Amino acid sequence: MQNRGETAATEPIDATGNRPTPVDVLITSYDLARIDSADYAGRELFICALDEAQYIKNPATLTTRAVKRLSARHRFALTGTPMENRLSELWSIFDFLMPGLLGPYARFRERFELPIVGGEEDVAARLSAVVGPFLLRRRKGRRAHRPARQAGKRGIRPYGGPAARFTAPMSSVCAKS
Repeated sequence: MQNRGETAATEPIDATGNRPTPVDVLITSYDLARIDSADYAGRELFICALDEAQYIKNPATLTTRAVKRLSARHRFALTGTPMENRLSELWSIFDFLMPGLLGPYARFRERFELPIVGGEEDVAARLSAVVGPFLLRRRKGRRAHRPARQAGKRGIRPYGGPAARFTAPMSSVCAKS
């Protein structure tokens, strides 16, 4: 920790030597999370929610590593990509959500991925029992039911102060004609 001024700082100092400014909401892209990762060091988020979490499916990319370094009390991952695609993608997303739950990738591959790819249903059931409680999803091939789109026009009348601003000029125009 670095000291600035006469009193010791209690807030962490980021990689640029500045104290992070408190924020309520931080929205960024995956590319900017990677580029600005040093700025997030020492900052703890209350919630880190990833949209399109398939962007962290490859654990070797700089983007994935930067996102996994984010410190947060709670983590969520949203993805429209079916989880049945590749087990390594499932591992990478869970490694973000709950680091260590599925162990290191080499151990996960040996314990789950290779046996499941080899057709061992009991291993697939065991993995499903571990991750299933944390998934809210639809299966590959099923489409989400969406209600029919409803569009319409609805008029509103201004009231109070706003009404006077709109109607006064009109009444003066009408009175002159």
